[in-house]
Amino acid sequence: MTSVLIGLGILSVAMIPLETMWPGIAAQRCLRRGWLLDLIYWFFTALITKPIAKIAVVIVLAPLLLLTGSESFETLLQGRGPLGRQPALMQALQMLVLIDFVGYWLHRAFHGKKLWRIHAIHHSSVELDWLSAARVHPVNDIANKSVQSLVVVALGYAPALLAGALPFFTAYA
Repeated sequence: MTSVLIGLGILSVAMIPLETMWPGIAAQRCLRRGWLLDLIYWFFTALITKPIAKIAVVIVLAPLLLLTGSESFETLLQGRGPLGRQPALMQALQMLVLIDFVGYWLHRAFHGKKLWRIHAIHHSSVELDWLSAARVHPVNDIANKSVQSLVVVALGYAPALLAGALPFFTAYA
């Protein structure tokens, strides 16, 4: 819980002044309509959805553990094959592009008829700011993390190299 509050504090200190100086909508107040709901989503995602997503990723990756003959998840996540033998920086850059690419197409898929009802929550903010990006349905978030993890690990990358990039993804979202 402390790290969730620290993350919210750091982003608030960074984003609120930026949006005050260069507002997307000139007349929009700092405490806009829907900010409390977005704050609830922020905490729900961090405290409920994130732990469930971790379990979902383990379940999705379990077949790869068997298929690759890896002895443990630790060895599976260290990378393998030609992509996993590349220099760390090269892998990290490629994974950033790959994860963004997969995320884009997943986002497009969630705009389709079958998944739109789940994804519509993400687009339900009447007034937008940095916090409104936290408004995501748990199924949407869990599916994104599971599919992106599966693609990265199945290709043989070492996803542990991206641990330092997590703040980038948070700010990028």
